[in-house]
Amino acid sequence: MVEDASDGRDAQRGRAAVQWTGGHQSLLRIGVSLWLLLRAAEGIGASGAGASELQALGQLAAMPTPVALLWLQPRLLLIAALCLGVGVRSRAAAALCAALIAGRAALVFAGGGHMAPADAAIAALLTLQWLAPAAPYGSLDARGRLDPGGGWQRPAWHGSAAIVVLAGTTVGASLMGLAPAMALALLLAAAAAARPAWVGRVDCDGPDVVFFDGHCGLCHRTVRWLLAEDPVGALFRFAALDSATLQDRVAADTRAALPDSVVVLTCDGRLLTRFAAVRYLLARLGGVWRVLGAGLMIVPQRLGDLGYDAVARVRHRIFKSPATACPLMPPALRARMLP
Repeated sequence: MVEDASDGRDAQRGRAAVQWTGGHQSLLRIGVSLWLLLRAAEGIGASGAGASELQALGQLAAMPTPVALLWLQPRLLLIAALCLGVGVRSRAAAALCAALIAGRAALVFAGGGHMAPADAAIAALLTLQWLAPAAPYGSLDARGRLDPGGGWQRPAWHGSAAIVVLAGTTVGASLMGLAPAMALALLLAAAAAARPAWVGRVDCDGPDVVFFDGHCGLCHRTVRWLLAEDPVGALFRFAALDSATLQDRVAADTRAALPDSVVVLTCDGRLLTRFAAVRYLLARLGGVWRVLGAGLMIVPQRLGDLGYDAVARVRHRIFKSPATACPLMPPALRARMLP
């Protein structure tokens, strides 16, 4: 059973429903991995400061077992957190990270201590990551597949479980205070519990047309991202900048001034380029992407265009040019490509 794309409150507000997508899952995964990296760095600094690796490994053999495990835990956590962050065997990495946190808590508990509420919250979020479907969009595990989204769907019970985690984390924060680790854990728990449909998306009467440079690797990746984050296919259609669709829908004098990257023709006839196009695409996708787009509103348009142009100038050197003008995709998605 998967999370229902519709939400009763969303319908009452007249907003288009937004699903929890693979992109949402990957952003949450990256956030949790950053928390783990900070915790691992803190643990390494506390357990082995000033010793060379050879000396530390020599000392390890003479340590009592609990002390040796406490020395190893942050180092193993660092490796597992890196794998989780980039999405390499992310489910296994999440399970290992949760086990390492629980194992350390057990040793601390045996010594008369207790498990920190922030650790408990992150361990719960890691368990949800472990129980989620594999290879969401944005992970290295998903790289190279024809369908960028891969049919990834969040289990329906995940949202309810995340709300329970958020409630427990809130209680822990009220008892222990908002130390940095606790505050970040609370933010991550809130992100996991939130439904993208509560944020909604910018509505339009039909799909927008996204024109892209068929010889640009970054543009191809942008198209694949939009395909993955629009699993229903209601938001976008795609065409190359040298396509007949652009010639039919945009006047010749306007076409001559368009940048050779990504251009958006909205369903209500507006033609958006550069920074304005980026902000619109984020708002159109909705959910966490709309929140990010709202954050970009503080950036002046002129400054945003300068940044966009700076990336556009180097994109061919950073991203490999595709073999074909159209991104490779399964037949089910080819209908979204216009001639």
